[in-house]
Amino acid sequence: MPEDRILTGTDIDRAGPLIRRLAGSTALAAGRGIDPDSPEGITLAADRLEHILKKGEVEAIGHVGPDGLNGLMLWSPLSWDTAVTGVDCARILLLGGEGCGSLCAFWKETALGRGIRYATARLPDSSSEYGRQCDALAGTGFSELEKIVYLKAECGEVEDVEGVDIAGPEDIGELREIARVSYSFDRFHADPVFDRQTADKVHEEWMRGSFEGRADAVLALRSAGGRPAGFCTVIIPGPDDPGAGWIDMLAVRPDERGHGLGARLVTGALDYLHDSGVDQAALCTQADNRPALALYEKLGFTRFLTAATWRFAR
Repeated sequence: MPEDRILTGTDIDRAGPLIRRLAGSTALAAGRGIDPDSPEGITLAADRLEHILKKGEVEAIGHVGPDGLNGLMLWSPLSWDTAVTGVDCARILLLGGEGCGSLCAFWKETALGRGIRYATARLPDSSSEYGRQCDALAGTGFSELEKIVYLKAECGEVEDVEGVDIAGPEDIGELREIARVSYSFDRFHADPVFDRQTADKVHEEWMRGSFEGRADAVLALRSAGGRPAGFCTVIIPGPDDPGAGWIDMLAVRPDERGHGLGARLVTGALDYLHDSGVDQAALCTQADNRPALALYEKLGFTRFLTAATWRFAR
């Protein structure tokens, strides 16, 4: 009879072929501007998954039959999310193969036993595994929370964008406040598990983290008096990383909106990436955030993937 169990030792060593077969069912490659269904995307996602599994950053649950491992889930608790929200959070990185439903049931029992109260999984809706992933998650108490659209653009050379420069330590307080009041379409604000204050705090802390290493650059756009009116954060791929630079956070102070400042910030980010030797930029936003989608597409970004975020709340 097939069984579901936590994988250790030689089980993990044997998981590589299944990880490589299922890697296209994750959104990991999309964060580098690469279609997860492409050979490059599958290789990137598989390499990343195998690396973090061997380092012990994720746990593997396997569906094991008479012929060996034929179904797999990789998941991990999220310490940062837990600390900021006060809710014990986790993330499912990979789910696929045979026995997805029983894998999810085993995961739920394991996670609840460890105090996990909230978990998410992001699934490319083009994946061949998508149907069985959705069925398995729905049967375990997950529900779809949002659709995410991934877009990318070329980083061509542009003239210096007026008013956009690299933010310094003196700007942290202002930019954290802009981050705190600027977001509403994200999953934290969309989920009734989190109140507005907690959802706002997540973005404020993301901004603080951007100054502490989450981003390679925080770009600020200043009003006439030098006060930051908005920001954009940028992540540059390492020399051995395939794919695009990443535009991570974008926000404009509410009373400064409607004057094209968002477009100037994104253009400034493209210029910064180009000057850093990066050829392409990628980003994502919620499918419901039509103003952001319209802005990005007006600036030359094209869609290359949509993915669904599923969530479980105890």
